[in-house]
Amino acid sequence: MSAFVVALLALLMLVGPRNVKATEGEIELSSTVGEATKCYAASVLMRDLFYNIVMSCRDLKYPANPDLFIYLVWATPSAGGKAVKLGDLGVGKAFFRTKTTFTNIFVTQENNVGAPTPSRNVSLYGDVKSLEFLRLPSTPTPIPDASQTTASPLPIPPEPKETIFSALKKAGLIFGGVVVLIVLVVIITRR
Repeated sequence: MSAFVVALLALLMLVGPRNVKATEGEIELSSTVGEATKCYAASVLMRDLFYNIVMSCRDLKYPANPDLFIYLVWATPSAGGKAVKLGDLGVGKAFFRTKTTFTNIFVTQENNVGAPTPSRNVSLYGDVKSLEFLRLPSTPTPIPDASQTTASPLPIPPEPKETIFSALKKAGLIFGGVVVLIVLVVIITRR
């Protein structure tokens, strides 16, 4: 029985889940045809296991060519195989969702939104890069010692300037207090 359990565990370790390169990151797409066009995309894996991709482009030409009116966005799967269509780029700003892990994104010029495969008219291309900002630092960030700093930890708001209205309000309160005191003295001394 124990030999069976050991064999089963060894088989599960061999067949078990593999580490897949994360497709979270940023993608800087540059023109492949020598134009000033460029795009930026960011991909984040969400709780529902879909990658959400936000994309923004600059200096796109519309139409791309006299016969090609549409820009389609594609992703190259990490596991290989044919490109996955993410969707239409529209006017240069788009949001896509996919469950497929990918290594790069490219944009093609098409004459039909329903194109099942990318054409050879690739106009932009970019590889997924890890988000450097979110990487853990190799050394901890030092916390400054309060005795060594000359600035106060919290900004001190400036003293409010006294306005004429606030000065009159204070004078009125003082005058009212004096009147009440005189009235009390008069009432107490008459008895």
